[in-house]
Amino acid sequence: MKKLLSLAVVAMLAMVACEKTSQDDQSGNNPGGENTAVSGTMTITSESPIDFKFIGGAGEITFTLEGAKEGDKPAVECAQAWITDLAVAETITFNVERSTVQEERTAIILVTYGEQEEQVFVKQSAAYEPAMVEFEAKALNGEYQRVSKSGNGYNYFIILSEKGTTGWYDLYIDAYYRIDLYSEVAPADLTENSASVLPQGVYYFDDLSLEDNGTFAQNQSARLECFEDGSFKEDWFKDGVLIVTENKVELYVTTVSGVVHHVVYEGSLEIGWMEIPAPDHYTSLTADYTFEHKGFVSQIYYYADAENVGLGNWIISAANSYETMNGDYLKVDVYLESLEYNPELIYGEYEAVATSAELKAGNFLGGVFGSWLYGVEDGYLVNGTIAPLYSGKVKIEKSGTGALITVDCVDDLGYKVQGTFECPTVEFYDLTSQMQ
Repeated sequence: MKKLLSLAVVAMLAMVACEKTSQDDQSGNNPGGENTAVSGTMTITSESPIDFKFIGGAGEITFTLEGAKEGDKPAVECAQAWITDLAVAETITFNVERSTVQEERTAIILVTYGEQEEQVFVKQSAAYEPAMVEFEAKALNGEYQRVSKSGNGYNYFIILSEKGTTGWYDLYIDAYYRIDLYSEVAPADLTENSASVLPQGVYYFDDLSLEDNGTFAQNQSARLECFEDGSFKEDWFKDGVLIVTENKVELYVTTVSGVVHHVVYEGSLEIGWMEIPAPDHYTSLTADYTFEHKGFVSQIYYYADAENVGLGNWIISAANSYETMNGDYLKVDVYLESLEYNPELIYGEYEAVATSAELKAGNFLGGVFGSWLYGVEDGYLVNGTIAPLYSGKVKIEKSGTGALITVDCVDDLGYKVQGTFECPTVEFYDLTSQMQ
């Protein structure tokens, strides 16, 4: 019955659409409406119907004229208000507005040329399912990632949220719509993981993650919501469309749990990550900290010339145990003149420098990017004791079958960090192969 009703509606549209106006009315050559004869015949070369998704867009009807004189062209009209901007030139162009109705709709564009009348059908799919969740995103973050597998597209990763985020996996108390999309538009900077501008266009959900242009991939697109108790909920997508226009991003998605989301963001299309304000200090100490640890284990790693400064790089670490790590954990980033893996060379005294540009043999890299004393509980860093070894000296010397590590440093607030790690067990690891 519904099918018969639809056919009846199409027939009614055809009757309305056949209210003719002259070719000259359409072209503007005869404002008075008096019909002027045209020459030759017209052939519509476009397929009919012309199909559109619910979001609409620009459409075109192509035609040929045989035996026409200069200035002859067809007239067009359509009774449906959702077909707009009809114009005739070398082709017939029009615009289809976004659908807000929950069923497919059909319009007829009537093309006339002299006594010829041709009907071109335009079909538009039903509007996206009604949203169960409306979300106003106030932040757009992300980055250009890489060239797509095909080599003719570009991969962008974006996150829509309320408060914004500082990185791909940096999660706060918020909801995050994560979209992995592919565009034919290259970024200004082809450097991987660079800030860029999100290309305008329409991107449809791709459940096979083929990385085709004009799609967003299932395997990296999802909604995450984080809660105050530290838990989070992850919901993957099974359908959707992303619409990017000037200063606006709109997302319709259905999750695998069956929830329909509508997300709207308005603002700049520039993508990047929120900057983390540099703190005044990184240490958690509020007074001098001294210690004397016995029965610890030291693991020492060789990284060859990791900083490309012509020096051998060694990381000296110490902990109560590397299986059930608790308490103080030391990490010191030291440099030797020799590029040879020789554990005997590691014993000696090292003085802190602030930057890698200052490094010389016999230094360790201090500050927040180098050497630290951490507090650890069951293998996880905690806030009880966290102190960068900002300046000072660290000494490692043989002691029985192991080593004694002496720390005489200050943190970035000037508090003393002083003490010893007696380590009967010392383990050496050559990681040269990992640096090649």
